[in-house]
Amino acid sequence: MNSDILLTCRFSLHNNKQIEGFCPYPQCNNFRLFCVNCLLDYHQDHTNECKKLYEYPQWAEMFNQINLENINKLESILEIFVILKQFKAWYETQYNPLIDNQESLNVQMFEQKITNIVNIKNITNIIDQSIKPQIEKLKTYLEYIMNQKGKINNLVSYDEFIQSNILSQSSLSNRSQRNYEETKSLYWAGKYQECINKCEAYQKFNITDVRFSLLKGDSYLELKNFEKAIENYQIAIEMDDSSYYAFGKIGDIMLNTGKLYEALKYYDDCTKINNQQQEYYFKKAKIYQKLNQFKQGLECVDHLLSLNSQHIEALQMKATLLQQIDLKKSGIDQFQQQLQFSAPHTQQFLQHLFKLGNQIQNRPLQGQILSKEEINFKYQQAYNQLEKNPQITLQICKEIFEMEKEREKNRDIDIDRDKINFQFIILSAHALKNLGIYQEVLNICELVKKIDPNNQEIESLEQIIYTLIQ
Repeated sequence: MNSDILLTCRFSLHNNKQIEGFCPYPQCNNFRLFCVNCLLDYHQDHTNECKKLYEYPQWAEMFNQINLENINKLESILEIFVILKQFKAWYETQYNPLIDNQESLNVQMFEQKITNIVNIKNITNIIDQSIKPQIEKLKTYLEYIMNQKGKINNLVSYDEFIQSNILSQSSLSNRSQRNYEETKSLYWAGKYQECINKCEAYQKFNITDVRFSLLKGDSYLELKNFEKAIENYQIAIEMDDSSYYAFGKIGDIMLNTGKLYEALKYYDDCTKINNQQQEYYFKKAKIYQKLNQFKQGLECVDHLLSLNSQHIEALQMKATLLQQIDLKKSGIDQFQQQLQFSAPHTQQFLQHLFKLGNQIQNRPLQGQILSKEEINFKYQQAYNQLEKNPQITLQICKEIFEMEKEREKNRDIDIDRDKINFQFIILSAHALKNLGIYQEVLNICELVKKIDPNNQEIESLEQIIYTLIQ
């Protein structure tokens, strides 16, 4: 790679930092190219898999060789179609019941012709039971792979894919099952809207069959219509409240749209029904880690490891969580000692307050900050306007900030009053979000995260903003 080429990070909050490397870790769902900040934020649990940018040519060359080998393999596989054409030509010659040339016909040729025609049933069975099904299975599996797009990590093997189809087809005992197999084939082929249409048509005659609702939910999910997907998963749950699959899928949607607490609720429902689901315990642990609830995350990881002691990602996460639990405890202890001294300026105290967040003694942040009657009134007034008129909310926040600046000039230091800044800053970020001024919200989030990495509200707000931007 040309060393003169400079690539910059796509995250605006990373201030156009230079791209330092790339992540080839197969299970990573984040952007592959990273700057220093990205490495810390998104690749911390698998940094040993990450590579420097200058390593790309050597790394890529290895996969280039594999790519060329795969192309050669596919070329050799294509030879089967040459054989199929030859087989078709042979069949047409051998099993054509018509006599092409009666003048050259002799007893031996006529005898062979009759024998071939008598045996045509056997060759028909070979075509119907061996050749055609195998080619159709391969065709279906290849369509399944091509329609997975970026989900190659989650592909099932050919044998597993075919076995699932065989098991399904073996139970085709009624029209409902045949209809379901037809709709499922459309889904596997990536024809999601056709699948939805067929499901709706067949559901009129099979209103209690939960499978059609689940399949519609999966199809809407592929089409990125999350609202419709959730609606159909909810219908499935109403039909069968033991459908852990539906709970898990709604949890996935909540997680992908930044609704961490809602995702946890659905994952909890899922694992209560089926406590053998490793995937959902790992997702719960990741959420708890994001929410800085490290002990709860550790419990999920421990349960996962009780199911699969060789789960590499779970083992890595456990090490990370144990480290974070230790760092968090020492940080809080240190700040509690700092609280014994009042800062000379409001800004200094505010920085301390940011570091504290809402972790100390597990008390609500609002209870720590809003202690004076007039401030409570102002805050409530601003909050009440947040949805109706966020511009008014911003104005009230601005008045509070101006008041605090004036008080600082006069050296009017009052710890309880100094604490109000933090809550009004967060409130102003929510107001800017409602006004659609997303970049300003991200700027506030970045500021708060630098001073208070453990602030859950800001982290959730930032995820919402990124979702809205996308």
